[in-house]
Amino acid sequence: MPENVYFGVLTDKAVDPEKFYMHNHNAIEIFMFLKGDAVFNVEGNIYNLSPYDTIIVRNNEMHMVQHKSICEYKRISLHINQKFFEEMNCQRYLSVFFDRQWGKYNKISGQRAYQAGLYDALMRVDKYLKLQQTPDEIVFKCAVVEVLYLINALKPDISGESQGEKIRDILNYINSNLTCPITLEDIASRFSLSKHYLCRMFKSSVGHTIIDYINFKRLILVRDLCKRGFSIGEASLKAGFGSYSNFYRTYIKEYGKAPSKDLFN
Repeated sequence: MPENVYFGVLTDKAVDPEKFYMHNHNAIEIFMFLKGDAVFNVEGNIYNLSPYDTIIVRNNEMHMVQHKSICEYKRISLHINQKFFEEMNCQRYLSVFFDRQWGKYNKISGQRAYQAGLYDALMRVDKYLKLQQTPDEIVFKCAVVEVLYLINALKPDISGESQGEKIRDILNYINSNLTCPITLEDIASRFSLSKHYLCRMFKSSVGHTIIDYINFKRLILVRDLCKRGFSIGEASLKAGFGSYSNFYRTYIKEYGKAPSKDLFN
């Protein structure tokens, strides 16, 4: 597989819904649904899925496929690191992924995607990946650029259906205030909810507790700040952890090992 790109076609004869969970990638993702009984959850917003529906997800957007029944499942997934855009001089194609709110306008309808040739373009990526001989990767990379061109030409046309306006507002509030102190009490008071109901609603919609979600987003922010030249200690404070020791404990809990500079390269 060429550096900075991952492509995969998955077919599962009897998908187990329990194997899927909320996660994120340090790369953009283009996901095309082909078969199954599922919806796509991005930051608490739900997209119904029909054949050839295409979901785009930017770096660090929390997402998951939620399967409604045990059945055959098939999808295409293309992950592209931002270094690829620099290498191929196509940074302009990043705008469709980043010029929007978290969890909003992630979906291109299957009919539009198929008619525009997006499925065929993804199949060409698959074909050239199987044919390419290292170090001759240019045809494969050009096929990936074609996919990016089509995504930008189509542009997502459907916004997710939030599992509740409160959840959408709470997510926006958290993502806008990561660097500030955020407590359950603050959020519950701000949105006129009891802490018990807030925690239950959030976990049901997003798949994580509020505290775990906040910590996970702050860990992502630390990584991004370190890439911009901050030390781990400086980045942990700027990301809202309050102290390095708090960041250290959270990092160990999430990743099972101590943070080090090379983890943020």
